[in-house]
Amino acid sequence: PEVLYDMMTNTRYGAGNILNSEQIDKESFDAAADFCEGRRYFFDGIIDDKVNIRSWGAQVARNYLLDLVVRNGKFALQPVCDFNNPVTITGLFTAGNIIEDTFEMSYADEQNRIPPRVSVRWREEKANTENGLFPVVRQLTVREASTPEDAPLESIDLSEYCTSEEQAIDVAKYICRTRRLITHSVKFSTTPTQAALDIGAVFKLGMETVTYEQPQNGAISDQGVVTAWPPLGDGTYDVLLWDGTGNSLQEVSMVVSGGTTTYQIGRAHV
Repeated sequence: PEVLYDMMTNTRYGAGNILNSEQIDKESFDAAADFCEGRRYFFDGIIDDKVNIRSWGAQVARNYLLDLVVRNGKFALQPVCDFNNPVTITGLFTAGNIIEDTFEMSYADEQNRIPPRVSVRWREEKANTENGLFPVVRQLTVREASTPEDAPLESIDLSEYCTSEEQAIDVAKYICRTRRLITHSVKFSTTPTQAALDIGAVFKLGMETVTYEQPQNGAISDQGVVTAWPPLGDGTYDVLLWDGTGNSLQEVSMVVSGGTTTYQIGRAHV
């Protein structure tokens, strides 16, 4: 936070000639600095080229578990969540205070909701000169206990400024958690008297909705191997089965075990 604040206010190498202190919420930056110091997150690097302050600050802030936001016309920093206390519910929205026909809900793409393994690169500084002066770039991989060992691997590089293994682990854990837990987004309009929500606030939503699940298509090989995305786990599925000839479809219950089924040559529509 101190580095970002300096870049925003310094008139020699920062944006101090464009921004002024009235456009920055200094109290939030101070609170964010205390948050980072308490968790031992430090910026140990250099900035050797011109950057877009807003986009660079938002990107780097996420790697310190912070959000760079604009609140009341001012730049502010805040932790992505409260790690020590229960969240406070700041509002309740139902059909009574949501303007009619403005509610929208969309689910994240299923492929983007697959729990990943996250590989993080960080820089280990030498505590003494016995083993040389140069730092060592370390790499670690984090996954949730329920995530398979062959889950998709995502890589991020924090070695430009991160010298804490704990920070690297925390960032990876946060990515794993958000990828699994954030499944959909909502959008709605409400009346001005009900719109007193702050950025990052938590509210409850009570709505009756009708959701539509996209059908899943697949095919069965000569050997009974079922090909579909995402892959079908073991179980019984109600499918529309086409044998590859004619126009007839069979409505059957198909048993899948180990990626195969007893049905032969055809196309299945779940």
